[in-house]
Amino acid sequence: MTEQSLHDMKSACHATAEWTLRRPCRSNRCKWLQKKIAALLSDPVAIQEYADLYEQEYLYADVQSPFLADILKSYDEEVAK
Repeated sequence: MTEQSLHDMKSACHATAEWTLRRPCRSNRCKWLQKKIAALLSDPVAIQEYADLYEQEYLYADVQSPFLADILKSYDEEVAK
């Protein structure tokens, strides 16, 4: 995993946490859960774990373009045959 991919995951987690905190809550339970989810998404250990899992589940995680990732995946499948 590259430093850039970890930075990208951190940015994605923080953006998701911010989005979560901006959603309206109608109950104390929802507010409590909202804060817990944001805290989890901001935890450096969790961010590292998410980055590792993403790289394992999505082999072309460091490719900047989804189109290029699809091309690389197709090429690897073709070569494997």
